[in-house]
Amino acid sequence: MSRKMLFFDVDETLMDGRTQKIPDSAVKAITRAHEKGHLIFINTGRTKSIMPKCMEDIPIDGFAYACGSHIEYKDSVLLEKLVSQEDISYIREQVFAHDMQGIFQGPDYCYFGVETIVYLERDQEVKTKTFDFPVKECYDNFKHFLKIYERDYITEKRSIQEEGMKVNKLVTFRQESCDYDSFLKAMGGRYQLIENGGGFTEILPLPYTKASCIDFLMEYFHISEKDCYIFGDSPNDMPMMTHAGISIAMGNGYDSVKEVSDYVTAEIDKDGIYLALKHFDII
Repeated sequence: MSRKMLFFDVDETLMDGRTQKIPDSAVKAITRAHEKGHLIFINTGRTKSIMPKCMEDIPIDGFAYACGSHIEYKDSVLLEKLVSQEDISYIREQVFAHDMQGIFQGPDYCYFGVETIVYLERDQEVKTKTFDFPVKECYDNFKHFLKIYERDYITEKRSIQEEGMKVNKLVTFRQESCDYDSFLKAMGGRYQLIENGGGFTEILPLPYTKASCIDFLMEYFHISEKDCYIFGDSPNDMPMMTHAGISIAMGNGYDSVKEVSDYVTAEIDKDGIYLALKHFDII
């Protein structure tokens, strides 16, 4: 069998959000695939500074962080695209001007608003008044996102106002008072915007995506498209699911992702990864 390259999203594809662990069946299946000589890559929207500890439970050859703008193989950086200081300043200005919350994410640190830092460091309950967010879906999504930071982000918390920050990616949360059409117009097609529902948007430098890093790694390892297998579940996985190789949607994934995938496996907690790797005779 020719060597395959396997790409896995993290949240709700590889890591079960309810347990914060990789299911045992997935650990065994991925370990077996690696023992057979196949390459294992994490292809995630997360930056290096906010990777969950459970990634240590499986053999990983490399990471494509921040939707393809930062690629590492065996601790060597193959590609790293940072958002320019000019763009950071401009986006920060627009986030504030449009009554939004922002978190700027980098390989070493994440950069937060003052209220967010207070919440994370004091471990207090988020108050609507503190964040000036209505208790609606967008606010709930923001609280959920902060819980991820509480759990997975362990390095120093930096201010979103800091100059000279090193950033791969930005995330924003909007409330009802935000004129989002005006914000989109201000972005002017200069960046890649990924909508995740609930007022949550990811902003990345163009032209890097979860698809562009697959192209980069196929060329780097001289592996053909037919030997790439891509696992995902959510909207920011769409570029890679529709681009190259064989796409496999998790049973717990978004319907929009399932519709464009070559194969739909079982849910993450029902041995979805193991069953897919067996189905395609990779293990």
